[in-house]
This record gives sequence, structure tokens and C-alpha cells, in this order.
Amino acid sequence: MTVIGYLLAQVLVPELSAPPTTDLLALTQTQATGTRKVTSDGSNTVRLTSSRVQNIVAELKPTPEPAPAQQSPVPAPIPIGQRRATLNASNWELSNALRAISQETDVNITLAHKEDPKITVQLRDMQLEEILRVLAALTDLKFLQIDESYVMATVEVLEASFPREFAEQYPNLAKGLPDEIVVKSYTVSHVSARQAVETLKGLLKESEAIGVAVGPSPDVPDITVGSSTSIRNEGNSGGTTGGNSAGVQTGQAELGNGRTIMLRGPQKQVKEALKLLREIDSPRPQVNIQVQIMDVSNDAMRELGISWSFGNVNLTERTPAGIAFETLDRGPQTFQGIIKALEKNGNTKILAEPNLGVLDGQSAYILIGDRINYPVVIGLSDNNTPIYDIKEEKVGVYFQVGANITEEGEIILNLFPQVSSITGFLNVNGASYPQVSTREARTIMRITSGETIAVAGLIRNEEIESWEKVPILGDIPLLGELFKKRKTTRNNSQVMIFITPTIMEDES
Repeated sequence: MTVIGYLLAQVLVPELSAPPTTDLLALTQTQATGTRKVTSDGSNTVRLTSSRVQNIVAELKPTPEPAPAQQSPVPAPIPIGQRRATLNASNWELSNALRAISQETDVNITLAHKEDPKITVQLRDMQLEEILRVLAALTDLKFLQIDESYVMATVEVLEASFPREFAEQYPNLAKGLPDEIVVKSYTVSHVSARQAVETLKGLLKESEAIGVAVGPSPDVPDITVGSSTSIRNEGNSGGTTGGNSAGVQTGQAELGNGRTIMLRGPQKQVKEALKLLREIDSPRPQVNIQVQIMDVSNDAMRELGISWSFGNVNLTERTPAGIAFETLDRGPQTFQGIIKALEKNGNTKILAEPNLGVLDGQSAYILIGDRINYPVVIGLSDNNTPIYDIKEEKVGVYFQVGANITEEGEIILNLFPQVSSITGFLNVNGASYPQVSTREARTIMRITSGETIAVAGLIRNEEIESWEKVPILGDIPLLGELFKKRKTTRNNSQVMIFITPTIMEDES
């Protein structure tokens, strides 16, 4: 019987209740407010009121324990590859560098390589895998994560020792794994195929090395090969360059000077190479160059009052806002009137009026004259017979020009005009060498599209001697001079070159 039941029994049915225990009786005697009765058998009986029973029950109720304090959540562990470290190595061996970052990150790193190359790096507060990636690139090695540690070695060692992990972390380098290799073709329209190939090779990363070759024709179908293994044993398109691209061969095959470029490699890398080719094969602007080359006598220039001292040039001074320097602007020079006046003058000879078109960054030339071939002694045979070779001399008007368009829309011209003529031949050891009189200049200038420039000052002085004689009498020795008439004419002229470059607008 519980304490509550016993107390209720004392109140409601006292004659049936059992004697209380000493502790309970003491409690009721000291705290109860009621009547106490001694029975005939000597037992004590206590009668409690209902309010007193409720007080006793409340005192006997156990005290609730305090709730446990809340604990803060435990942070998730940092992956070993994301632990950060700092490495300052100056001519260290690779093993010492790996040991230093292993102690700092508390990660096991194993170097499985016979050689121990030296490195010099400064890497501050970087993730562990980033540091390993840098060290692997410097030493031409690779690294693998094996459970909670790393192994650094060559590709061959890692693939042979850990084939499963190697295939998971380097799917493009694993041998025998299915890897879609594609062959694509691209036909260039605006640049040379070989120039595009050389530019493409410089842009591709070593890890993205793909096969590049110049094809003989644009009709090369797209081919998809199911496995890199079948590509590895096909043909040879040149040497292998950088990277480890699953047997993908690189280089340029000797297939002629076609306009088609063939690409072979993983589909993603070939797609990126095609994108680069489209940017490389963009149309370049063209410069149209009008040239007038004139041989003008000094007398004609004096008659027209032409002087190249630019004495009448107007100079205006201005001060740019916010800058202390001053600049000078020269008014534009108009040569059309001068050219027309010289053409009407009888002492002016137009040597050439070529009209050249040249692409941006390219050069062109024009020759109006002759190519004179002459023998040159290059040695003697066993019988002391001269051995000759043929050389060529350009005679006439020879004009070379190169053009580059700047970002500001101006044109940089590289000019090399030559005007030459043969004055005679010199015979030496059985060979006849032409004697060439040349007027030439080389200059580089920067001008605006549509502006005309003049190159002058290529002066030539000629002295022409002519004579007449009386037949028969003029051939008599000594006395014949009396029957001859000599005349010496001196001509002074200079070559003037007027050049007008214009950037041709792209109609598309």
C-alpha cells in the first residue's frame, strides 16, 4: 500500500488501517493537525484532515532535475585537399618541400620518384591541392589522392600502381579507357593555313595538345572514333608536343599548302580549337596605296616656285587642359595642285603611277623596268676554267611598301623606293658586271587615311657629252679635231614620290 493510500485509509476507514511505520508516524505526529487516539491494544491512531493530506503529498513529491545545458554543434572536418598552407622554397629539393607542407597540413604525402628535382617557389596561404598542382607542373609529375593521403610520381608509375584511382582522377590520361576522339576540318578564308596552325599551337595549352595538320583539300569529312586506342596506332602526323593527351599526336604533316586545317583530339578540346581558329581567321583590313613617281628637273621646280623647306607652313600653338606640355599642329598640305602643275611642265617625266592594295601587316612591291642577269665568277675548276653563277639586278622603278593599321585608324607605312639605270658594264676576268646608278630612300612614317605625303630629294646629276663631225675629215688624226663639234649638257633632276594610302572599308 502506498503512502497516499495509507493516509486515505487512515482518514476514511481508520479501523482497518495498519500501524504506520515509525518514520511516517513521526512525520504525522510532528506535522499533523488532528486528533490522536490510543486503542485498547496499545496502538496509536492519527486522524488527518484532507487539507493536511494534500500538504504531505506535496512534500513527498520528488524535486525535478534541471534540464541539461545545450551543447554547440561540432564543425564538419575540412577536406584534406582544402587545408591551407604556405611554402617558401628557394632551391629546395622536392622531397623537402613536400615534407614541409605535410607537417603544416597534417596530411601524408609520398614522393614515388627516383629523382629529387630542386624547386624555387613562394606560395602563400593556398589550398593543399593547389600547392601540389604547382609543384607537379614544375617537376613534370602528377599526384593522386589515395584515401587520406597523396602520392606524387610520374604518369606511368601512378597508372601502374593505382589504376582505379588514376582512371577516376585522370580520365583523359588513362590508357585503354573509352575516350571519344574526333577529327574535324576547318577551311581558312582570310589567312594562310600554315600561319593559322602556328598561331593555334601557340594558344593551345600543353594539357590540351591536339593533332593539327594542313590538308590538301577542303573536302575532309568529320569523323568520330570510338576509342583513343585506335587513333594511337594510326599514321604519323609529326612529333608530339607537350601534355599527355591519351595518344593524341601533334605536329604539322607535309601535305602541301592547302586551305584546310584538320584537327584531331578529344571532342571538347577540338571544339575549343575550332573556336580559336574562327577568331584567327578573321578578315584583315586592306590599304589601297596610290603612288605617283615623277622625275622632275630642278629648272622646272624653280619655274613653279616649289621649295621643300616648308617655309609657308602655318603652326598653331595650343595648351591641352590639365597638362603643362604644349603641342604644335601643322595645317594639311595639298599636293594635287603641285602634281598637276608638274605634269603640264615639259621638263617633268612620269616614271610610274602604280596602284597597290596590301593587307594590314603585309608588304607589296612593284617593279617597272628590267631584271638584268649577269655572270659572276664563283671559282675555278681543276683546269683553271672559271665557274660562273647567275645573279640578277633590278633596274628601273622598284617600289616596296608595307602597311600597318593602328587602333586609332592611322597607317604606318614602311617605304623603300628605288629608281635605277645602267650606266655601263665593267669586264673583270671574263665577266661583265653592270654599273647601276641608283636613287633610293628608306623611311617609315605615320599618316592618316586619305592623306598624301611626298618623298623628294633623290637628286641625280647627269653630264651628257655629244659631238658632231664632218665625214672623213673628222677622222683625220690630230687635224680631225678641227672638223668636230662637241657639246656638254648637264641635267639636274630629282625623283619625287607622292603616296596616298586609304583604308578600304569592309562592305560586309
